[in-house]
Amino acid sequence: MLRSMNLQFPDKLGKWLGLLVFVAACQNPPSAPIRKGTKLEKPAAPVPSANPFGQFSPDQVYSARQKTFLKARIADSAKLGLSEKCEIFDGTQVVLKTPPGASVDKHWSVELQMKIPGCALERGYLFAEHWQQTASPGGNTSDPCGFPVELDYERGKQLAQEINRLNIGRFTGRCYEYAGMALENVGLMPKGPGAWKAAGVPVESAADFIQVENSSVADRFVRLRPQSWACLPVGTIVVWNRSICGFNATHGHIEIVTSRNAAYPPETRLCSDGCQTLQTKCSVSSGVSFFYPRKKQ
Repeated sequence: MLRSMNLQFPDKLGKWLGLLVFVAACQNPPSAPIRKGTKLEKPAAPVPSANPFGQFSPDQVYSARQKTFLKARIADSAKLGLSEKCEIFDGTQVVLKTPPGASVDKHWSVELQMKIPGCALERGYLFAEHWQQTASPGGNTSDPCGFPVELDYERGKQLAQEINRLNIGRFTGRCYEYAGMALENVGLMPKGPGAWKAAGVPVESAADFIQVENSSVADRFVRLRPQSWACLPVGTIVVWNRSICGFNATHGHIEIVTSRNAAYPPETRLCSDGCQTLQTKCSVSSGVSFFYPRKKQ
């Protein structure tokens, strides 16, 4: 049974601490306090490619398939200090500015068109099979999905990185709360359950997030209608209706795509409070809705 929660903090803390509380479960709410897990799920292994280098070309967007590094100067990461390489989380997207250089021990030398948050390097080496092509920022791509041109891929990347940072590594019945925090933190939703309700988005059940389409913040999102499970760009918000694909009969479920495997969709990864691979055994066109950040006008 759902109920409102009023949390109070000492005045000293109240000046700087705000807590988003969605008492909307995707599963049965836990009875004990939730503690942050120390062990997160390992990302899915990349699908081997007979020619991993052939997929790289300039002015295209590439998404990290797994936790990896952008290496500077030399390809041998064992010889690099921590200040000379950048850690990259799965789902991170980059745009190649220049064509790949000659391969060096399965690495491509590249320049990047966009900076990676927390990473000062703009030129280095990418380990080829850790990356896969996704849609380009302008929507013109060899990707057969034909994504709408108004998609904000940079905001989608930020959303994926934020839910990667927030998730506690296991499902606890608080999918809507964690997805909601990520949406707020990247500026896609107003802060606080009251603000969501005022905008016309219910906070009781994850399945009701689809009402964002008719809310006062509808212009911040694009409704995607993918023809296959391969067509979910990183940052896609996936909303499962009640009882669909085994999710909660009362509240449904919500997740955010953090890494896309277009070649093998069952290894596409999604997160909310926990993380899992894509439930492709269900229909992509029935009982599940997809939203993506829209470019600002």
